[in-house]
Amino acid sequence: MYKHIVLILFAIKQFFSILNILWLESVMGIIVLLKNVSLISLLLIAALFIVLNGMFPACSQESLYVSRIDISVFYDVIDDLGFVEENISLNTVPTQLIEIDAPLIPPPIGGRGYYELINISYSSNHKNVYLSYSVDRKNNMVKLVFNATRTVLVRYAIYNYLDEIGVGVYGLLIDLSNFSIANSIHARIRIIGNYTVDVYPSLNTGITKSKDVVAIELNDPQPYTIIIVEEGFGGITTLPTTSPTTNVETGAQQQPLAVLETNNLILILVVAVIALLLLYLFWRRHGADVEVETIAPGDILSDETVRDIIVTVGDSGGEIKQSDLVRATGRPKSTISRKVKRLAEEGYTEIIRKGKYNIVKLTPQGKEIYEKIKSGEKSKNER
Repeated sequence: MYKHIVLILFAIKQFFSILNILWLESVMGIIVLLKNVSLISLLLIAALFIVLNGMFPACSQESLYVSRIDISVFYDVIDDLGFVEENISLNTVPTQLIEIDAPLIPPPIGGRGYYELINISYSSNHKNVYLSYSVDRKNNMVKLVFNATRTVLVRYAIYNYLDEIGVGVYGLLIDLSNFSIANSIHARIRIIGNYTVDVYPSLNTGITKSKDVVAIELNDPQPYTIIIVEEGFGGITTLPTTSPTTNVETGAQQQPLAVLETNNLILILVVAVIALLLLYLFWRRHGADVEVETIAPGDILSDETVRDIIVTVGDSGGEIKQSDLVRATGRPKSTISRKVKRLAEEGYTEIIRKGKYNIVKLTPQGKEIYEKIKSGEKSKNER
């Protein structure tokens, strides 16, 4: 008999929880139904209610959801790495343990990108907080289990998210599609350095430029492609738009619409160039094999930039930070990046990731070239 009573009580409890009716009303209803039951049975029923309430406390709490996610990204183009902080906010403080799948910015498809979790924390104002997590790399998310706090901070580093489209031109894919779990999102992407930047799609975005940082504001859970152009390699012309939700500021002054109408050919060329850049970036992201410049063994000693790279690395003890290599050689960042990658592919150097830096190191084959170059310079000096 007691088994049947427990089953009936549990079913009634679930039913009233769904209808958001107070527990007191459900208890009174049960007492009326069981008015002919003995006092001992009623006491037993009360005890069972207490046990059930302890087993299913979440039913009496306000429905929980992710109200907002604020994302902050700092990205260094030279070293091709970034730091991400996600502030995940709930609508209320959970009184019981809950589980949330917090999305991470995924690496580009078909590239060398990856991320590393740094730490996960919560506000110091909250007490008696339990927090545990596990990383799901297949779905690019962190499974959070916690209670007693409304906000959780997720910090991680991202590496090799850039794609070099051309000389001095890079593409950065920031895919925010999975962040649709929140009622609202806001992402601020800061590109460190003096660059010209544009975003596609541009609706509901904003770009502000200071001396050494370009800040990009994104507000929708969708993929964004950020085109980054080094100074001296030309800018990207942003076509004017009449959308009231678009707030794009660039370093270059936009031309009036009347002037653009008299230069339809220029407009067509600009649109075509941008479309080709995006098409090429999309192609690279999906694993297309693109032929890029290679350094033939016979051309090593005749390439002045390559010689400078090998000599600089060799003179620095066989290894050097890539950012220091740029400064030491005085060459453009994109040129050094391309040459170093080609040297690595040919087996003359290797690129080692140490913390947030790329370390360029000579291989035994590279050291042989270094010795040949140095011996050639010595012979010239003796003459």
